[in-house]
Amino acid sequence: MSARTETYLMAVDWVLRNTDATVRSWKAAGRRMKLPHGVPYRFIEQPVIGPQVVTVTLQIRDEDWKVVAALGERLAMTASSAYARVYRDLALVRIEFTLPQGEWQDVLLRELPHRPNAATIGRKALGPSARVGWEPPHKALFGATRSGKTTCLTDFVISLARHSSQYEFIIVNPKNDPALHPFRRLPQLAAPIADNYDDGLMLLRLALAEMERRRGDSRLQAGAPRLVVLVDEVAQLVERHPEAGAIITQLSQMAGGLDINLVVASQAANPTVFGDKGSLAKANFTSRLVFQLPHDQAYLACGLPGEHPEKLGGKGDGLAIVNGRVTRIRAALPQAEDYDDLPRAEVEPEWPDRERLAGEAALAEKWQVPPEMVHYALFEKSSARQIQKQFGGAMSRAQLARDYARAFKRIHNAWRRGREK
Repeated sequence: MSARTETYLMAVDWVLRNTDATVRSWKAAGRRMKLPHGVPYRFIEQPVIGPQVVTVTLQIRDEDWKVVAALGERLAMTASSAYARVYRDLALVRIEFTLPQGEWQDVLLRELPHRPNAATIGRKALGPSARVGWEPPHKALFGATRSGKTTCLTDFVISLARHSSQYEFIIVNPKNDPALHPFRRLPQLAAPIADNYDDGLMLLRLALAEMERRRGDSRLQAGAPRLVVLVDEVAQLVERHPEAGAIITQLSQMAGGLDINLVVASQAANPTVFGDKGSLAKANFTSRLVFQLPHDQAYLACGLPGEHPEKLGGKGDGLAIVNGRVTRIRAALPQAEDYDDLPRAEVEPEWPDRERLAGEAALAEKWQVPPEMVHYALFEKSSARQIQKQFGGAMSRAQLARDYARAFKRIHNAWRRGREK
């Protein structure tokens, strides 16, 4: 055992021995009594040193789990660690101690193995490479500036681009981040990279049109490359163009089964990242990569209680969350050689014809409601349940009619107040 890991084992031992644990004493009429030597435990295997953490594994009694789960701060202080994450892995308890940043290991993308059915994005705290597959089909990335979010986004493209015949890309870069400039001549691009908000909306409409095309003819889907739609700074795009939120919602609901996948990234996690009709809590984005974020955004970003992205160390230190399971990762750093090895076309792709930017029909069908429903919501009953009872159909359409009526009333009242002044 190295001195590097012995410190953390000693910290766990000291904290558990000095933490009150109880046991039911049948001789004392069912009373619960304190155990004399703290929480009973047993170390399992040697500690594992990952890129940015040391993981200690142990077994405890199941009745002590709630006590041990709350010991993160005590364990971190005892080991002089910035953060100790305590979690249950089946019948085992694992404690991740964040190493001092001077002891972090670099994770280089070119040194990791790549597979065609998943994107290699870094290394796990425990075990091998961190990969992101396509089940569930859509991914959301969240992280503050310099947390590793954009690095992870470039890992996606570099890892997948080497499988040239299996992938096609649409890349929306509305803030014109230089990190995505090296991909401008990828032969797999379906269109030029969008480096402003207007072109970003245009490319989302292109993705929607491709979804409609594949839905209309199942033969087109067979053998077609997987289309990966990467959208950086999605919150700002949706704020500038609310229509973008409607398109993303449609794609997240229907495109996954057509081999069209969304990878969206945002610096902030809030309920309107995908527009007024979208929420981070939606089941369509159960696969998330969360890097350092303020505490007040933790639940919306992770979709789970009890996670603390504000305590992550930045520099690619993140949490990979898939269907409620959380894995600590560190995003890999691309090197110049990774970009040099990318396939390249002689020129950048051309913008698609206007005919390929269809999609208005699908949007209109989903987001328009009959005028009589809005009239009913304005002058009769404004409850979505009453509107649905009167006209039938889906509750979502009744809610939309209610929202339109409320918006009209707000605009009308503001206009009337302006005239009175």
